[in-house]
Amino acid sequence: MKHKYILNSSLYILSFTFIIFSKNVYSQCNIPSEYEGNTGANMTCLMLNSFFQNISFESNNPYIVVLSSSGLVVGSASAATSQLINGQTAIAIWGDDTFTNQIDGALEGESLIMKIVDGYNLYTITPSIIGGANFIYTTNSNFLISGFQIESSCTNDPNSGCTDNNACNYNPSYTSDDGSCIYLEGQCDVCLDGVIIDNDMDNDGVCDIDEIPGCMDESACNFNSFATDPPLDISLGTGIIWIYTDSVFLDNNWLMTDSVEFIPTNPMECNYDDTDNDGVCDIFEIVGCSDPYACNFNEFSTDTNNLLCIFGTGCDTCSGESDGTGTILDNDLDDDGVCDFDEIIGCTDPQACNYDATPTTDTDNSLCNYSTDLDECATCSGEIDGTGTIVDNDIDNDGVCNSDEIVGCTDTLACNYDASSTTDTDNSLCNYTTDLDECASCSGETDGTGIIIDNDFDDDGVCDDIDYDDGIGLNELVIAPIYLYPNPSKDFINLDFESNLNNVSIEILNSLGNLFIQENIADVSFKQNIQIAVHNLPTGLYLLRVKSDHQLHRINWIKN
Repeated sequence: MKHKYILNSSLYILSFTFIIFSKNVYSQCNIPSEYEGNTGANMTCLMLNSFFQNISFESNNPYIVVLSSSGLVVGSASAATSQLINGQTAIAIWGDDTFTNQIDGALEGESLIMKIVDGYNLYTITPSIIGGANFIYTTNSNFLISGFQIESSCTNDPNSGCTDNNACNYNPSYTSDDGSCIYLEGQCDVCLDGVIIDNDMDNDGVCDIDEIPGCMDESACNFNSFATDPPLDISLGTGIIWIYTDSVFLDNNWLMTDSVEFIPTNPMECNYDDTDNDGVCDIFEIVGCSDPYACNFNEFSTDTNNLLCIFGTGCDTCSGESDGTGTILDNDLDDDGVCDFDEIIGCTDPQACNYDATPTTDTDNSLCNYSTDLDECATCSGEIDGTGTIVDNDIDNDGVCNSDEIVGCTDTLACNYDASSTTDTDNSLCNYTTDLDECASCSGETDGTGIIIDNDFDDDGVCDDIDYDDGIGLNELVIAPIYLYPNPSKDFINLDFESNLNNVSIEILNSLGNLFIQENIADVSFKQNIQIAVHNLPTGLYLLRVKSDHQLHRINWIKN
């Protein structure tokens, strides 16, 4: 099993000396603020307590600040004795985060500037570094400072400063100009809190934010024609990183049993390995499905392996991505062979009028309609494909089903009043005596067979019971000695006479008293039979009226 090996350098504590060359330069100062932040990468400067013992501070909170060559604050530490830990002070100097475009720390190899801030006083110092190293930024390094020299000092006058509003450090609160104005020069420079920030660190005319790092060697297979800067350094440090290749679970913990060394690859570094000579570096090859009909089709694949392709069948469709991440969409969630967008949702209860017997119909019986939802007379229309409806079998909503309705006149004042009738629409079948004349009366039946009796035989406007000049009075209405058959009749009626009659007039009238047939016969003898054709008459109730000398005979009959 391979083990992790880490090289640690020893830190030697040496004595510190300092030399102060104060120039007492009382000019306007831009006091830098203390550092706040963490970029994830830094170097360390260490100073013993003796570094500060011979310095007298005027303020209560003096501090050391480190700036990059562009003026960016990249680290600070308190210089107050109460802040010292174990007799020494350490300053973390933060480097730029290379994974973002913004410059937020010192760049690798960049010169650093150290200052001491004591209230309104600012001192620029040159540190003396053990070993004679230059004061530059180096990630993960340790600098031991033995002393320092003060190169210059200045005092901040709150009322004096730059009064030119075109300058970067212009301040409208100043009452006098001290000649400290600074101005933008490069096209990438910007002002930030009165300090000019150089955003073109390599002075190539391309602003840092617009720089494109990458391989600039045209002979490399990953040559980037848009690159403006060499590849970024993505080194993970000097330690060796291991990746587990095997492990066991022991005592509730995973124990590594084998590993391999991880060697990071910088995709921007120039690469010249192109095994298949397709112009794509081996490390950048993308193996994928190149069939555009496959759901995981990858338009960016550089090496084809269509064994990786997946295809939809039946109702399946593809999710639509063309970068190799596409998947198969199941469009038949209930696996009944009918695609979801073709599914029919309906009522599958056979007792319902809109019952759908289609095998692929999905059940939602909240849609069911039942005949009982209307009334007890209702039935279903009979379709079993979901189109069935409720049939209303009680049109007049009287609680009597249509099939049980008895149609007839329900007005007790009508001659053909039918006490058993259940319906007659505003009574259109009713016959009234007033339909004939004032002398007419009803025959008296209440089963619907009642008829209008003509009580003015000679139609002279005088009722028979008081009209004596026609020779027929009420007492002369006798039971007819006539037998009519068949009754009901369809084509013919037969009349058998049971007595001799003289000057006979035979009339057929409807229930309203309208005359349809009239025949005059001089004499009729006993047992004589007369046949009358009635096939042209409309279906209905009729009155046979036979007049003879001093007699009037009436017989009701029905025409089918």
